[in-house]
Amino acid sequence: MNKVEVQMENKTDNVMKDLLDYDGLAEAERLTGKHSGQDDGTAWLGMGLMQINNKIKNAKLKEMGDTVFSMSTEDYIAVIEEYGFEKVLEDSELSADTRKGETQFVYFHKKHSLLLEFDTYHGSRNGGEVFYNCLVKHSELGSFYNYTSSGGFVFCGDVIAFYKRMGDINQTLKCANETLNIPSDPKWGPNKTMNERSKQFDNVREQRRKIAEKNDLYVIHEGSRDCREGIVFSLNQLRKHSTFIKHKKFNNSIIINLHDHKSDREWNDKDSVGWKRFLSLPKYVQEAVGYSEG
Repeated sequence: MNKVEVQMENKTDNVMKDLLDYDGLAEAERLTGKHSGQDDGTAWLGMGLMQINNKIKNAKLKEMGDTVFSMSTEDYIAVIEEYGFEKVLEDSELSADTRKGETQFVYFHKKHSLLLEFDTYHGSRNGGEVFYNCLVKHSELGSFYNYTSSGGFVFCGDVIAFYKRMGDINQTLKCANETLNIPSDPKWGPNKTMNERSKQFDNVREQRRKIAEKNDLYVIHEGSRDCREGIVFSLNQLRKHSTFIKHKKFNNSIIINLHDHKSDREWNDKDSVGWKRFLSLPKYVQEAVGYSEG
């Protein structure tokens, strides 16, 4: 793309992001100077602003071929499959919900190692989340924060292991250079309290962060976000501002998300709905998540 095309694309991206992030109540409070929880007029104004924004936002997302809250589950699935997600689980049998209307779906994107899960109740989507790991330079974190949702960053330690597996990525293997004196994980003594252990870990993490900042090293973002609205736009923004990676395991929260709403078992109980659903996934998906039996 030439310079003008890049500017136009960035402008379109900014408009879409503003529509997705818009908070009608906050805007109403700014306009009236009153709290929406204490002033009915401000609350009604905020709801009206949200309705106007939703109408514009949904029209724009549909025009882009993206997902919206109000679309049918069938249309939603068509969008994510077009993006490259493949269904690896559809389960309604393991639910402990006696209403028998709940279905859990799990989709996996092999190229980018993205795991997406959502559940439905009598055809309507409830919650949903997509999990990812991506690589970003420390100097670019400022702009990258604008495109993240939930999650956290891994500095140096795991990134070094990633580079050693992947080989030299331009000059980034300097991250693994022992001359950087990157501190190793703390060793827990038998007499350490949880608070003392936590302080030790925080201290090591801060040292690693400073090394990453000083040397402009790559860091890994372990992230997740709501997958129900604007999923294509959100993932494309992450792709533009970072690199999805396949060699970093996900975290335990995926297992929790595979529970049904009536389960009374702990997330790591091997007889729980979450674990049974997880073990029904293909082996390559289990390994990508970081758990595998057998």
